[in-house]
Amino acid sequence: MRIGRHPWVPVLALCGGCVSTNPYYVDPTGESDTSTSTDMSVGESSTTGVDPTASVTGTTEPATATGVVTDGETDGETDGETDGETEDDTGMPEAYCGDGAKNPDEECDDGNAVDDDGCTNLCTLPACGDGILNLDSELCDDGDLNGDDAWCTLGCLPNVCGDGKLGPEEECDDGNTDGGDGCSSQCALEKCGNGVPDVGEICDDGDEDDLDDCTSLCVPPPDLIDILYGGLSAVLGEENGAESDVFCDGVLTGLDGTFDGLFVAQLGSRCSDVTIEPVGMGTFRLAPTGPVLYSDGFVGIPPEAPENFSVKCPPESPFLMSAGGWGTMEGLTEIGLQCVNLLVKPNGGTYKLTPANAQLVKVGQGEGMILMPASCADFPGSFATELIAVQGNLTISGLRFGCEIPIFNEW
Repeated sequence: MRIGRHPWVPVLALCGGCVSTNPYYVDPTGESDTSTSTDMSVGESSTTGVDPTASVTGTTEPATATGVVTDGETDGETDGETDGETEDDTGMPEAYCGDGAKNPDEECDDGNAVDDDGCTNLCTLPACGDGILNLDSELCDDGDLNGDDAWCTLGCLPNVCGDGKLGPEEECDDGNTDGGDGCSSQCALEKCGNGVPDVGEICDDGDEDDLDDCTSLCVPPPDLIDILYGGLSAVLGEENGAESDVFCDGVLTGLDGTFDGLFVAQLGSRCSDVTIEPVGMGTFRLAPTGPVLYSDGFVGIPPEAPENFSVKCPPESPFLMSAGGWGTMEGLTEIGLQCVNLLVKPNGGTYKLTPANAQLVKVGQGEGMILMPASCADFPGSFATELIAVQGNLTISGLRFGCEIPIFNEW
């Protein structure tokens, strides 16, 4: 036997189990058989990940197979790993807000996270209403809450008194801080009741109590200081006889008398003293006070069969203002009294009477014709304090009133 002729035979004999473990082994038959060989002690495919047909002539290095890692480096693929940057299709890092470079879809990019330095964190230029206070051009910015009726205006300026914009806690804002024009220097309405005597107010105690020294209209309460004679009203009926004063010391509130058949035969008057009482909102009224007062008897001739009558004003309209009725040349057949509530209202730096709530009360049968009335309304601000009867042949043919004007305090 010539041993040197086949040097690979003893290798097989000595390394029967090397086929499966030796990475440099190449099948000398040139066949690729990955089946299990028990007598070669393979047990698995002869090589793992190695092409058994690869040429290994003259080398002791392991065969190189595509996709097999040999030195810890890749064959040009990233194998799913990056160096921490995102690349675009060109291999360059993708642009983003905050990278310090202004991109086409950015208004600015200063590369920082400061919102109020002229470029916001969204890479937009500052603008009033974005909710970011830009100290270079804004004094406030509440974003969507901005408004000319809000704390921060649409121009990103604080809403202050005098800017002409009605802001929170302002009752008015006329664009200035002058007083006396209806809107005070504090943007409060210059109105009665604010506790400050504004232009046109005599007083202002901040309440609506008309019983104190300053009414709810910011003037002193009324004080009756005098009564002036206004004049005589027209005559209701005929002036065909002597006139007689039917005196009653007060403001007239009604008439008393007698009828002789159809005609008024006698007349008397009733009246009342007065006081002033508030009715609200700075308005007052004259109100009857004390007992009912009567004239000293009747004027006229007592009839043989008198029929007494009494016509008086109701409590809600307690004072006599005028009288109308019916009559003939012979005398009065019906008397109707217009009764009113006498309000006391401020007027021109003082108070004046204003008739209100007129009501009609009457007595008689209305024979003859309608007569022209006798009225103290001919003297504005007056009330009837005197009854004057015209004495005819046997009846009262006419009547009129004496009218007086109360004088109140001035301011």
